[in-house]
Amino acid sequence: MSDLGKLCHKANAAPLAYKAGGDALVYKAEAVFKTLVTFSWDAAGRDLDICGYWLGCPDEKIGYSYSTARAHDVGAYHIEYSGDITQVEGAEWARLWMTPWSAAADERRFRVHFNFYGHDEEHPTGVCTVVANLPGVRTLVKHDQPCGTTRGSKATTDDPFCTVVFDVSGKLLRIE
Repeated sequence: MSDLGKLCHKANAAPLAYKAGGDALVYKAEAVFKTLVTFSWDAAGRDLDICGYWLGCPDEKIGYSYSTARAHDVGAYHIEYSGDITQVEGAEWARLWMTPWSAAADERRFRVHFNFYGHDEEHPTGVCTVVANLPGVRTLVKHDQPCGTTRGSKATTDDPFCTVVFDVSGKLLRIE
């Protein structure tokens, strides 16, 4: 029989477990929902760079020059990252999930900033496409996502961004 939805108890004790702040109970969950977010572009001669991070863990960033690790696990926040892709018509990706699902609503968000490192005035387009896919549940697409155009600069938190939002169970809700 499944334990999904059953209340959790403190380790080796009878008292029920409460989430941070002490006002909400913790329930067991079986599924870990992993959302694949892809960042793609079709801009001749350019390389799109990203700066991505969970709002609940903003110091753990992915993207060109932020980390050489392909996987990041910090507390409840997890990221697998494709690494920097530099080809024209390329696509970088991040696979995202949280455990446990007790993060506050404003921390269940993954923010991504964009900059065209190889910006070229001959090809002035400054947009990319963001696709978020939670297999079997939902696929969302954001076309014409604005990107920075600072040639020779990595993406920073000063560049245009979008935010991928998740619900309390870790399911994909929307792209803002």
